Amino acid sequence: MPRQHSGAPHPGWQTSQILYRHLRGDKTARDVKSDLAMRPWTHGDTGNERADELAKLGCSKDTISIPTAAHIRRLAREWLPRAVSQWWKENASAKYSALGLSFSTQVTPELDLPRRLLGHLLAARTGHGDFAAYHERFHHEDYSPDCLCGRRKDEKHIFYCRKIPRWLRVTDNISQQRISDILTKDHKRFARLAEYFFEHCCPRRPMQ
Repeated sequence: MPRQHSGAPHPGWQTSQILYRHLRGDKTARDVKSDLAMRPWTHGDTGNERADELAKLGCSKDTISIPTAAHIRRLAREWLPRAVSQWWKENASAKYSALGLSFSTQVTPELDLPRRLLGHLLAARTGHGDFAAYHERFHHEDYSPDCLCGRRKDEKHIFYCRKIPRWLRVTDNISQQRISDILTKDHKRFARLAEYFFEHCCPRRPMQ
């Protein structure tokens, strides 16, 4: 019968494996040296000898670390932003790259805009809208290339249109960086501009 580290038989343990685990977890048995050995009566038993060989072989190999589900989730959270950033760097359009737009896996605040105004914002970001270059690219015929102010329509014309009142203009000499900031970070400012522009300045062909 297996014995405790005190030398006395342990009445409650039925197998040496359970006792061995008990000793390893017992704080009072830290100084006890343990070893594994075959019982004499198992000698010559092919199955037991083979099991002993496999056990020794397994002990001689490096331990295989199996990650927990929590660890895998943490790695995924760390890996996802890097993977998305690399994907966006390789696949973002030239216009989005020029604006410095990043790809977000979260709901962005501009999605709270009314559908019509959100459409104006996306058109200004991409150049896909009621703009002269866009119509010419696809050989449209029923379009007007110029705004009512007389200037050619492009995705940035809304910032320069002379029909925009001064109280609503961003500035008379707006920089390209300021335009990029409004298109990417100040969607409410752009929404106010678009609301007025497509109602009073260029209502002939509003973007849908």
